[in-house]
Amino acid sequence: MKSFKSFSLFSSIMLIALAVLVLNRTQQSSFGTFGAILFLVIGGASLLIFLVNIFVSVIGLGKKYFIHPSNFLCAKAKKSIEYEQDAHLLFEKTRTILEQNAFHILKSDSHKHSLIARTKFNFRTMGENLYIDIQTMDNKSLLTIISTSTYGNKDYGHNSLNIKLIEDLTRKEERGKNLLKKS
Repeated sequence: MKSFKSFSLFSSIMLIALAVLVLNRTQQSSFGTFGAILFLVIGGASLLIFLVNIFVSVIGLGKKYFIHPSNFLCAKAKKSIEYEQDAHLLFEKTRTILEQNAFHILKSDSHKHSLIARTKFNFRTMGENLYIDIQTMDNKSLLTIISTSTYGNKDYGHNSLNIKLIEDLTRKEERGKNLLKKS
């Protein structure tokens, strides 16, 4: 997974364009108009990509776009977890867990055992997208969770926290189910 240390690629380009613009304005050269146009084009492209990402993520589209390995605009985290439960039962429990823990479910397909959910906007994050798929393998179920940021290649641990929360709660549900079976 590609990640940059402090700035996204577009932020870096915008800072360079801004520096060129400022330097050209102080030099009073004819290159200032080019710098201003460059700054507006790059800034406009960044704003457009940001708005498209927000729109696409809020309506629950664009799964392939957000999880694609070459999409360096969005930070991603992925984990696959094996369970001793039926896929349909695990799907229903995962859906309930999401509803009870402030995740907004955008799409739910009980036939394919897939969920698309979203975290809420707050002052620390623009929200993350969660893509959950459950597959059946030899009397077991494989829960795959992918959490992506809406915009920005640095997530400050939010994606990993989302995955850990869902994993902890589904494990807790699984242990509760197993305890009930043994009694």
